[in-house]
Formats: sequence, C-alpha cells, structure tokens
Amino acid sequence: MALINIINKELLKNKKMIQEEEENIEDILKSINPWKGFLKGFIVVLFMVIAYVTITYFPSWSILGIVLLILSALFMIPELPDQDKKRQTLSVLKCENIECGNQIVRDYEDGDFVFNISTICPKCNTNFKIIEIYSKKLDKKSEQEKKEKKRNIKVD
Repeated sequence: MALINIINKELLKNKKMIQEEEENIEDILKSINPWKGFLKGFIVVLFMVIAYVTITYFPSWSILGIVLLILSALFMIPELPDQDKKRQTLSVLKCENIECGNQIVRDYEDGDFVFNISTICPKCNTNFKIIEIYSKKLDKKSEQEKKEKKRNIKVD
C-alpha cells in the first residue's frame, strides 16, 4: 500500500511539471502578435518597391534607394525571443529509508545529478538521494524574494 502511495505521489509531481511546461508554451504562443509579422512584411515590400522606383526612375536619388534596400534587409532579420524570464533550478532529495520518506527541495548546486547521494536525513540518519532535478519559471514576486535573500547574505 505504501508503495502505491509513493508511486501516486511521483505521478502527481510529474503531471504538475508537465502542466507547468505546457503553461510556458501557451505563454509563448499568446505573446506572438499575428499583426506584427504582417506589418513587417508589408514594410519590407513597400521599401523594396520604393527603392526600385527610386533607383530606376530617379538616378540622382539612388542613394535613397540603396538605403531603403538596406533597411528592408534589416527588417527581414528574425527577432530573438525575450530571455528575460528568470528560471530557478531545484533538486529534490528523498530519504533512502522507505519508512521515513522525508523529502527536501533545495536550490540546485554544482555537482548535483539524479541518484547522487547527498546529505544525511535529520530524522533517521540515513542518506538523502537526489531523485529529481527540474527548472521552474519564477514569477516577479519570487524574483524579488530571491534578490532580497542575496542582499541579506551579502550584508551579513
């Protein structure tokens, strides 16, 4: 019975992680503005037509045509997505003693990997094993709390 409960808990955690990743993908898709691409394409075509007309029919204004061609080429460069969204990587440690079942979530540290034996459980004095490492998106409130913690550490 205890084994079934442990498996159910692990399945619920995995389901929550998948839901968080799906929410991240939905946020990205919502942020894409469909009119932005259309407007950008329209401006590129407009600049190219004006550049062609300027170079062909008004040779004295050919510099303007060349500048418009350069601007249209610059508009065709794809934009990189914003990398401003902060993420936090966490390690989940679980006591190796099945009866204890103590579990800790802490910040990821260099050298952490799954199934690595880490520290000792304070309840039963057996080893903690890293069972999961994952990353989650921080909201603005979490980012501010993390910055405050760093400031407090530096002051002390």
